[in-house]
Amino acid sequence: MKIDRLLSIVIYLLNREVVSASDLAEKFEVSVRTIRRDIYSLTLAGIPIYSIQGSLGGYAIMDSFKLDRQLMSLDDFFFIIKALKGLSSAYDNEVIEGALEKIAAILPEEKNTLLKQRNSQLDLDLSVLREPAKVDDYLALLQRAIADKRVLEFDYTNANHNKSSRKVEPLSLSFKWYAWYLFCFCQEREDYRTFRVSRIRNLRPIDKGFSREYKKLDELIKEHQSLDSREYLDLKLLCKEEIRVSVEDYFANGEISEEGDGFFILEISLPKNEQFWFGMLLSYGDKIKVLEPASLQDKIMEKVRELEKLYQ
Repeated sequence: MKIDRLLSIVIYLLNREVVSASDLAEKFEVSVRTIRRDIYSLTLAGIPIYSIQGSLGGYAIMDSFKLDRQLMSLDDFFFIIKALKGLSSAYDNEVIEGALEKIAAILPEEKNTLLKQRNSQLDLDLSVLREPAKVDDYLALLQRAIADKRVLEFDYTNANHNKSSRKVEPLSLSFKWYAWYLFCFCQEREDYRTFRVSRIRNLRPIDKGFSREYKKLDELIKEHQSLDSREYLDLKLLCKEEIRVSVEDYFANGEISEEGDGFFILEISLPKNEQFWFGMLLSYGDKIKVLEPASLQDKIMEKVRELEKLYQ
């Protein structure tokens, strides 16, 4: 519907400085002419949109403009609150609690009543993702260092159990692969690095800030991730049908083909030195057989011999 698109355009412009007509047309899957008509309709409705000429030009909304809170629907409030409560179940942070308090304060009374009625319809419990208490303490320190542009020093143990000391300029925290990671500029390596927070020890701020200017952080992280230097293994696994659901859960990016007689083939590429997936393979016992590569077969046999020797 046009009214939905018009409201979406307003919100989209509010969250950005300048957006070209072509970018808006691509975003909302309409023609540039339609976007121009929509902008005209919005200005007639009193939305202070202005145009900027030139190659970097486009449409923008005056900084002083604010949306009325009533434009937030019940579903908008419901999912925002659920997302914040889910995050708070995995990560202790007073700011999250403060955000929930602020939302409660601006909620119209009738919406607050309806939300309470809907509260049990959806639950987002991320407590299973909670890391050790030390990680929560480190996260608070890391967030302050990022905000203050404060150099940090710490000891680090990588996945291969190699230890090193680092001085870094912290830039961003992210939660992925079931853990928190710090993205930063490493002064020793003179390059960008990502460190798993749970492997950090003796984290301490240095009485020294950094003034280095970085380009847009989203672009920087995306560029860094595209330069993944980890070595990968291409696995081919013969799996029993009875563990299909579990395999699809833990190896969601793999390709499955039917083998017949109660078996299927899983093919997937995984980081060679990450220990999580190797432990998962061992946990399946005789329900998974490694067909390729031979080096992984040898590694599993070596681990079996070590375990046999341990329990003799």
